[in-house]
Amino acid sequence: MGLGVAADFGRGTVGARISAAWMRAERPDEGDASVTSAGSGLAHYTGELTLDFNKRGPVHPVLGMGFGIARVSKSTGGGNAGVGVARLALEYSVGLEDADVRIGGGITGALPGPSDREAADLRAYAIVGAHVAIGF
Repeated sequence: MGLGVAADFGRGTVGARISAAWMRAERPDEGDASVTSAGSGLAHYTGELTLDFNKRGPVHPVLGMGFGIARVSKSTGGGNAGVGVARLALEYSVGLEDADVRIGGGITGALPGPSDREAADLRAYAIVGAHVAIGF
């Protein structure tokens, strides 16, 4: 489980998105025995170019591609890794006149690239989420 925030920019079919997500990768009562290659925690910061394939309709399939940085936290320290990301989301627009309110969900796949020695064992990962978005 974790927390994510994002900001989308653009009113047309093509846009941009910056996002951040923070996740724990272990249960606190299990100690180092349950630490994964993502460490005891993972912070994920990215920027994407996005395509909204149905800008005018109520259902919006959205594709995003970009890059960012992942911060791996471990009991022995932490390290950073560059990541390439691809995101696929499906959003439903609630029909309000004054605001763009959407309910949706999506999956983001991340492929690590260059990294610090402390984050060298980070493998490809996915973030699955549900969201409510409010635009003006």
